[in-house]
Amino acid sequence: MKQQKEPLKVCAWCTMVQQVDGSWKLDPEALAAAEADLDEEGLPKVSHGICPDCDAKSFVVCPLCETLCDKQKKHCARCGAVLEVR
Repeated sequence: MKQQKEPLKVCAWCTMVQQVDGSWKLDPEALAAAEADLDEEGLPKVSHGICPDCDAKSFVVCPLCETLCDKQKKHCARCGAVLEVR
């Protein structure tokens, strides 16, 4: 039986690829190889995530309820608290 490899984690915002050591970098070759595997085997080989840089730019934790909130919003969608965006 063929063992399935872990899916390639790609940032949904900037398309950087998470490396084996946990770091993130642009890696078009790895992305192309994962897409080829998807076409050939029909199995998902790519998983979307968010790299630390995009996470820091896009989200803030609500100081009141600790929900992850969009930095573009002025208030928390869960509790309505004012978000402190830096």
